[in-house]
Amino acid sequence: IVVLLNTGTGEYTTPLDTVIAGGQLRDLFVGAISSEAGSVSIIAAPSVSNEPVLILERPTMRAEASPLQSENESPLSVDGSLPADNDTEVSTSAEFEVWFNAPVNNQGRALLDSGWVTITGTIPGVGTRDIGVSAVRSVTDPRPSMSARYVLVPQEYFLPLEEITVTLAGVRGVAGVGQNAVYFLLPEPKVIRFTTSTLKVIDSQPASDEEFVGLDDGVVLRFNGPIDSTTANSSTIVIYGTGGRVIPYGSRYDESEQTLHLDPSVPFHPYERITVATTSGITDTLGRSIFEGHSFSFWATGPQVVATAPLDGAVGSPNLISVSFNTEMKSSSPEAFRVYGSQSGRHVIAGVSYSPSNTRVLEIVPRGSFHSGETVTVVVTTDVESVESTKLAKPHVWSFTAQPSAPAELRPVTPQFTPSHGGGTVAAGRFSVDGGGMVLADTSGVITAFTRGADGWYPSESFSGEKTRRVLRGADLNGNGLLDLIEVLPDSDLVRVYLNLSDATGAIAFGEPDEYHVGRFPAGVYIGDLNGDGWLDLATPNTAANDVSVLLNTGDGRFAEERYYRVGNHPRAIVGADLDGDGDIDLVVANASDGTVTLLRNQTQIAPPSDR
Repeated sequence: IVVLLNTGTGEYTTPLDTVIAGGQLRDLFVGAISSEAGSVSIIAAPSVSNEPVLILERPTMRAEASPLQSENESPLSVDGSLPADNDTEVSTSAEFEVWFNAPVNNQGRALLDSGWVTITGTIPGVGTRDIGVSAVRSVTDPRPSMSARYVLVPQEYFLPLEEITVTLAGVRGVAGVGQNAVYFLLPEPKVIRFTTSTLKVIDSQPASDEEFVGLDDGVVLRFNGPIDSTTANSSTIVIYGTGGRVIPYGSRYDESEQTLHLDPSVPFHPYERITVATTSGITDTLGRSIFEGHSFSFWATGPQVVATAPLDGAVGSPNLISVSFNTEMKSSSPEAFRVYGSQSGRHVIAGVSYSPSNTRVLEIVPRGSFHSGETVTVVVTTDVESVESTKLAKPHVWSFTAQPSAPAELRPVTPQFTPSHGGGTVAAGRFSVDGGGMVLADTSGVITAFTRGADGWYPSESFSGEKTRRVLRGADLNGNGLLDLIEVLPDSDLVRVYLNLSDATGAIAFGEPDEYHVGRFPAGVYIGDLNGDGWLDLATPNTAANDVSVLLNTGDGRFAEERYYRVGNHPRAIVGADLDGDGDIDLVVANASDGTVTLLRNQTQIAPPSDR
């Protein structure tokens, strides 16, 4: 039972008292059941048998005039406090915790009334101030006959090197209820004194020894008290980099947050060790020189991609791709960039150059034609270097849709093959050097590749497979500009890869397949560069295994042994996209049985420099 006192404004104070009763109380009576002045009773009836009726009685109100010990009152004692008496180096933002041998009652006042406590602060040579208490809260279960702890929240933060005095006086407590109640009174005021710490930096952004800090990031210092911002300048605060390079900065002080913001005028160098050194010349607002100085270091990040055009997921022209970095990069590394079309395969980079307006932006021109509306994937590998010959800290992968051509009339084309080739699954794209091609699997397990002629589609190569379910997809897995064939076999728990061996004659030809075991009943495949090494990887949702298999490309169209990741029940579909904007591809899996979606977040990390 919790009793709340009406403040007279329609609002209620914190609990007056809490009593632990029997189980499942059903009904309550509250009121006076006798003519005794000021008496109030609470009768609680349980809803289950064998539970006693609970009766709570408030004794007749007594005058509060005298704090002297009554005959039926026992001494209330302070069993401890935090900070303790005579503590030093106390935080300026500390709360004060005190515990008694009985819950505080204070004769009908709200249980957590702060009228029995005062907090003052004294600074030698300056004076004493009343700090006050903004709130008091209980931190333990204040059941009868148990000691109770209370946290006192000061109205203001303490100041550095301030002598704090907490005085407890007139505190009353009660344990038990009704005729069994025992009353307590603090017999004399209890005084607890402690001293706060000197002026210091209590937090910083970046933190000490933090890695991969942005090259254009600023520095924030948080103090434990107000400072005279005019004393925080280039003579008392220095930022320097590797080799003692002094980094100029501007500063601004936030008085409400007691934070000093340092904004460097020039960027940090990639992977540079940055040190911020402050001296004792910084004073507080009272003019006291109580700051001992503070120094810390952190590490700047390496070169990174910060923007792309076209944007990830947008529709744009693949003929001119721009990449913005956080520092100036070399422009003579076309092999460090990979561009893939989902139907046109890998495109060789014809040139890389600086943007006319910004040396932090490189413009990439792919060679060859893209298919209208196909998905274009761009990979910026870690082989890209800054002008200081520092490699990119983390690869960056993104995709966009090639700008579709103007709508044209659609007309049917009669295929030059028998209807038996029409069942199953299809993959289409640049399977031949002439550009067009598609691969079909019929219901009997025969897989046939077709090339596009002047007046239709014609068979180019055919081979037999199992009479089973399969999914066919095409992708340029070895970077030769032609689509290789990927066959997913749900009933065999296999993925087969047929590398494209087509030659200049235009005929489609595939090599012998490589087989890779995956989880039980793979339902499809996602194709994308999952680790940013410039080669396309595979991921299958395995319906009967409730997991996803990831096959990483070793760089020649062949794959390492599977890695698997648990997902929901019966995953049936999988897609990839950069969902958190960190430059790598995350996987999204749809789970059929439990109606959920699983997000597999890509954890590719920023690489530290080779010398650390």
